[in-house]
Amino acid sequence: GLIMHQLMKCMMVVERVVDWTLRITGPMYVLLANLLILGVVYVFFTTLLPLRHPLLSPAGIVHSIAASILIGNIFFNYFYCIFTDPGQPPSVLRAESHIDAEIAERFTRWCKKCRKPKPVLAHHCHVCNRCITRMDHHCPWMANCVGHYNYRYFFNFLWWLWLGCMYSACMSAPPLPYHRAMKSSERTGLIFSFILSAAIALAISLLMGWHIYLVTTGQTTIEFYNNRRDKAAEHSKGSKWINKFHLGAINNWQEVFDERGRFWYVTWMLPRTRPHSTNGVFPPTMYNLDEHRDRIVEATYVGAGRSSAGNSRQQHTSAAKEIV
Repeated sequence: GLIMHQLMKCMMVVERVVDWTLRITGPMYVLLANLLILGVVYVFFTTLLPLRHPLLSPAGIVHSIAASILIGNIFFNYFYCIFTDPGQPPSVLRAESHIDAEIAERFTRWCKKCRKPKPVLAHHCHVCNRCITRMDHHCPWMANCVGHYNYRYFFNFLWWLWLGCMYSACMSAPPLPYHRAMKSSERTGLIFSFILSAAIALAISLLMGWHIYLVTTGQTTIEFYNNRRDKAAEHSKGSKWINKFHLGAINNWQEVFDERGRFWYVTWMLPRTRPHSTNGVFPPTMYNLDEHRDRIVEATYVGAGRSSAGNSRQQHTSAAKEIV
């Protein structure tokens, strides 16, 4: 008993040290990530592209535009993920339906550190020292938690960075022809670009594949391990475990990225500044998905109506001022 107590105290000390280290070094990870990306971008425009094609040739212009689109999306999603608050649970949970109320009653926990309710899928981050709605993980490369409001930007950052690294690796691959001779410094830059791009593309392939699986199955990184434990417990009782937040692959994708339009399969990857239309406190389940979507549509129409009324009042005010 005494040994276990001392062991637990040691583990708590180690945990605090790791949390403090991540909190302090977060900006350094962000700076390092930016330097690595900018290094590849610099080599691409100053060495790689001029070696492949003259910059003002049709091929050079096309590659410049393609590279600019990739770079723009990479940095857009990266900085939005960093500076977007992942979401925090409110002090009081107000259910909008009987299913939400039932879920809140069964699965809401109390966070001793935040001293407020911790709804389903929310977890306390020891690095940020607060609860995060639909928390996936704390990412040191973002110096931020990845949760309900910024998961879209995190996933799209991985997606666009993977595309950019694959593009850079293919462009700098040694067998491809060059239209002029290379200097030794240029050869060094190409080797740096190829190795870094290929290595990051390989690493991101694994990470992105993991998150594609999580999105498709309606899980987060934390909930995956919780669900595996719950599934094993139910299996030992001879019961079947069901993930109530698994809405089906398409519905999962639409809910996570908050894209439900006709072309959602394209718009999920496009830049967007509008925040998620829900707060993540009461995520939809397979039992109330239709009701959940009806509330979103209703809220959208109400918001559009208020905006239209505000614009109308502004127009009338402007017209009155002109008459006066």
